[in-house]
Amino acid sequence: WTNGTMFSGIGVFHPFFCYDLSMTPIQSSTDEITLSFRTLQRNGLMLHTGKSADYVNLSLKSGAVWLVINLGSGAFEALVEPVNGKFNDNAWHDVKVTRNLRQVTISVDGILTTTGYTQEDYTMLGSDDFFYIGGSPNTADLPGSPYKICRNTVIPNPFPQSQRVCIYWFCILSLFLIVILNTCLCKQEFPLKPTEVSVPQNINALLPALNYN
Repeated sequence: WTNGTMFSGIGVFHPFFCYDLSMTPIQSSTDEITLSFRTLQRNGLMLHTGKSADYVNLSLKSGAVWLVINLGSGAFEALVEPVNGKFNDNAWHDVKVTRNLRQVTISVDGILTTTGYTQEDYTMLGSDDFFYIGGSPNTADLPGSPYKICRNTVIPNPFPQSQRVCIYWFCILSLFLIVILNTCLCKQEFPLKPTEVSVPQNINALLPALNYN
């Protein structure tokens, strides 16, 4: 697909994208995440990578956008809520997250913006774990997850059938972090300017190691 990807939240199985970073680990001092979503679900995982005290978690929490970034010495947390209603209103919403060293900014629909800082002095984000999009095998157990519930409870996929999540942000983030940051930023004293990447007709040609669960 060139316009987006569907994540079905119907039935026993809840498909999601999973990319193994063990062969191409992330090591970055600056990041940018851009995504668009539409859903009727109040809760669900949009994006996660990392483990222990070094991770990024972007979720829907009771219809609001929840972001946690931890670089290893204390997390930055932000809950972005609309003035009226909730974000799970079956309308498209745009989310942008940028990080420069310890400074983190998240904006939703270009209007609601929150800026803050991760704790202490760590400035590098590192991950050689899995990169999840649209769900995970054990969402409630992920670090930074807002869902503190019974282990047997299933967290719904936030993007049910016939609704799409824009694939553009996945391509930008994956290539930016895995290719540019891994090969360039870790060798530079100052972060490089992000590079624009166009989305090909066939996403499998871009990420051949991508697993669809």
